[in-house]
Amino acid sequence: MFIGDSITDGMKSEANVVDSTCTVRAVVGVGSKYWLDHYSEISSVSDVKGINIMLGTNDYDYGISYMKQLLEKLHGTFSNVTIYVDNLLPDKDSNTSEFKKLCFAIERILYL
Repeated sequence: MFIGDSITDGMKSEANVVDSTCTVRAVVGVGSKYWLDHYSEISSVSDVKGINIMLGTNDYDYGISYMKQLLEKLHGTFSNVTIYVDNLLPDKDSNTSEFKKLCFAIERILYL
């Protein structure tokens, strides 16, 4: 499953990078808080073999607090699935180093 914003949406609709058998949850202009508020759209997906998250651009003003919450929730729901976190955008040094520590501390979350 791919979770993201306009970049992820573009991978599916414009670049055809994502295979049609993959589930994509992507909305233009949203950040991690949106996915927390609409978590049922993610948790309702069955047969998830892996999760790729590419968020951050629309979270610029919020730091990484919502992303932390989202990762913890995903880890709880999909505990046997590896979660791949693409580089946070924009890459603010303080947020990135703190966020990398979080990813490394939680089993089955990989920061790319």
